[in-house]
Amino acid sequence: MRFGIVWGSIIPDVDLLISILIIAAGGSMQQALAPHRTLTHSFFTILPLALIGLALWRMGWSQSVGGGLFGVAVGMFVHVLFDLPYEVGVSFLWPLTSQRFGLLWSFPGIWAYLDQTLDFLFAAVLFYTLHRLARKYQVRETLLIPAAVASVIAFLVVVAYDLTAPSANQWLLVYAGVGLPFLILILLLPWLNRTIIYSIPLTR
Repeated sequence: MRFGIVWGSIIPDVDLLISILIIAAGGSMQQALAPHRTLTHSFFTILPLALIGLALWRMGWSQSVGGGLFGVAVGMFVHVLFDLPYEVGVSFLWPLTSQRFGLLWSFPGIWAYLDQTLDFLFAAVLFYTLHRLARKYQVRETLLIPAAVASVIAFLVVVAYDLTAPSANQWLLVYAGVGLPFLILILLLPWLNRTIIYSIPLTR
């Protein structure tokens, strides 16, 4: 379940791959953002995952898979909650409606780019936190410090690019080109280091 929560908090944004393909094919930013935060952010996706996970877990058919699926659903739900303040909004009732809900505020101009660029800094914090937990619980780790350093470097590079005030379409392609390897790392490294997550005690 713990590992599922880590993955579930990241998985919803894989739909950005569709947006990237639309931009690369010459589509507009409006067309690219249309599929974003729909299927992978919908309660009609999250709820079935949670129910299937609970069924597998409680009925003893497969506690590991069931707990993992339930954890993924929890992580996805938390992801959706943190997406609500952003300008794009979230279509969490998709496919019943494509209407987006949220606070729908945005940073002006260049600050909107810098806001999204913080993703790389958050990746660095995740990797470093796992490293600290590995040291605390004396568990072997894999590639966490190099990944944290690479994330900080990517953050600084993209911040420098943000300050050039690129067009929205160009920025999305560059952000995706730099960010895709880190998305893979964020999904892969917690799995490679899952013994760290499992070593965290539930109670003191």
